Amino acid sequence: MGSPFCSTYHNYVGSLSAKANVIVVSVDYRLAPEHLVAAAYEDSWAALKWVASHFKISAHGYETWLNTRANFTCVFTR
Repeated sequence: MGSPFCSTYHNYVGSLSAKANVIVVSVDYRLAPEHLVAAAYEDSWAALKWVASHFKISAHGYETWLNTRANFTCVFTR
């Protein structure tokens, strides 16, 4: 779809998440040919670990709104 910093993409994802009543994390991963393909996987893995750091068992994520509002028993990746 595009970069998370693109206003069209941001507005679409914001509207979709509001209607679906979900939290969306959009990853701005590095793309080829400027970066090796593995960079996109590394960036996506780092984002998934960031989300996981907010899970209530460890609860050491610094985004308190995410700690209190997200249901980490229902995490889906795509």
